[in-house]
Amino acid sequence: MVFFNMLDPDLNEEHNYRWWPLILFSVIIIGVFIFLFVGGGKNIELPLSPSTGCVVMQDRGKYTDSINIVFLGTGYEDVVEFREDSDKFMTSFLNVVPHNSYKDRFNFFRIEEFGDFGCKYDDAVICNPQLVQQEAIKCPGQDVNVVLTNRGKTEDFFSHLRSSAWLNLASINSADDPLVLVHEIGHVGYSFADEYVYGGDITWDAPNCDPEKLSCPMFLDVDGSECIVGCVNQEYARSVYYGIMSNYWKSPKFGNYNEWWIENYILENTKGGGEQNFGGDPNEGPKDVYVVKGECTKEGECTIEEVVMSPSRYPTTSNIMDSDIVIKHGSSLVKVPASGLLFKDFGDSGSVELRPYDFLVAIPVDKDENEIVLLDKGDVKSRYIIENENAQLGGSKIVGIPRVS
Repeated sequence: MVFFNMLDPDLNEEHNYRWWPLILFSVIIIGVFIFLFVGGGKNIELPLSPSTGCVVMQDRGKYTDSINIVFLGTGYEDVVEFREDSDKFMTSFLNVVPHNSYKDRFNFFRIEEFGDFGCKYDDAVICNPQLVQQEAIKCPGQDVNVVLTNRGKTEDFFSHLRSSAWLNLASINSADDPLVLVHEIGHVGYSFADEYVYGGDITWDAPNCDPEKLSCPMFLDVDGSECIVGCVNQEYARSVYYGIMSNYWKSPKFGNYNEWWIENYILENTKGGGEQNFGGDPNEGPKDVYVVKGECTKEGECTIEEVVMSPSRYPTTSNIMDSDIVIKHGSSLVKVPASGLLFKDFGDSGSVELRPYDFLVAIPVDKDENEIVLLDKGDVKSRYIIENENAQLGGSKIVGIPRVS
């Protein structure tokens, strides 16, 4: 408290001047606090967990009962541009029917440390799913990983680079229409085939192509559905003339039947979230995990190649992947991709090809168990014994594991 001297006004003025620097400094500190934490900084997003480097875009928790999408970037020089692009693609995805009715079933995150992720550029950008997943385990769930590739709009004007989808990865040309992400997630999230004709084969159960091309019984129960011959090839029919899975430049919609199918898929594989909860559920936070790396033939014959112990990462918890191949450690089970289907636009072999692939999953450490097992339809394919049970978790450490076939 300052006591004013009524007999000496000059002394009062001297005391007032002494307090001004402290008052000014306090005002600055309070102003910065309000800007950062109360709402002045519109574009500032706090990391979900500073120890992992995962940044929240939309987090409603319930990771095991949601579809979790992780954005990563390559080719960017400016993190601000990456933030703007990832926000734009997320907004586009959530505005498409029926996603717009189930926004509480999706979580979005991004990793703001850029890498090359083994990306190859030919007629389409194709990144390495294992290298991407190595970074994506910094974030929850990892149902779909999205690499945004920044080639610059001028370069893309002269030579348009197409996007691709492979396993749980969408490799995206960021200069493309944002609906390209919806198209690629149609492949890796919903197993949709392309709805244009390029003469390939449908070797999987594609829910949007009807083999009874003249009558289309698959589509009859959904009002407004059409029956148009031509879905990958002339032996199948599609339910809409133009849709996101055929030409997203001409239509921003999936079409009535596909929307109905996606809606049911979302309802069966997720549960509704509550109010938006930045930071997620503290019970679903990062854990010490074994990072399990392996390789698969293009038909899905897989083996484990390496195990790395890693602290403070998010276990792989995808419920949307349709696979009978799992990694088991203690009471935990993690699905492994079962098919090397690569979706890309055009190219020498059409739009889809089978490729051998590497996988990576993260499974919580069970300190009472010393083996990691790969199962395929319940049969043991390979078993690893973890010799070093007392490995320090202060940093990533390769665990000694001889193979036991």
